[in-house]
Amino acid sequence: MADPVKTVGFLHANPDVVFDLLSRVYKGTNTLLKRLVLATSSMASNRLIYELLLECYKFGDEFPDSRRVIKVKLSILASRSGLARETISRELQKLVQQKLIIRTKQGMIIDTKVL
Repeated sequence: MADPVKTVGFLHANPDVVFDLLSRVYKGTNTLLKRLVLATSSMASNRLIYELLLECYKFGDEFPDSRRVIKVKLSILASRSGLARETISRELQKLVQQKLIIRTKQGMIIDTKVL
């Protein structure tokens, strides 16, 4: 366990560390709040789109434009969004038909400006 006096002294001497820590806490809290709001939403498409965008920003391989490629299993999207895997599949198909998502062997290509 860290010595509280030394820890506080370190934080006072390194405000950049405090800023980084607080920004991470804020981003995490903001993500949890958004997820909570969407979990109470009845619109499956909104819940799926949020999870897709979150996956893009965290793990997506970026193109020179605003597109990103993600590889994620439907079961993962289902568990994160609280939806059934079948619902995820149906909603993804709708997004593909609307040309908002392109499915390839490399993964899903998503334009984050459009979605």
